[in-house]
Amino acid sequence: PQISINMNRPQIGYLYDTPNYHFAYIGNFRSMKLHLSEYRYASSISRHNLIGFGSRDTAIEMGFVPCRYCNP
Repeated sequence: PQISINMNRPQIGYLYDTPNYHFAYIGNFRSMKLHLSEYRYASSISRHNLIGFGSRDTAIEMGFVPCRYCNP
């Protein structure tokens, strides 16, 4: 399902409160970095700063920058 996000007041962390979702990419609103969901440091990102993406292109369009280490 497509998810609409209001960038003026995004529901940060909301997507990860539902255990049935799995995302290929995760974004960190604090750093505006995009990571692969398997990235070893992804679990250390605060849930309040997380947002999940099914598409890399969507994250890039929203202003997220790919992490230089996990290279999503």
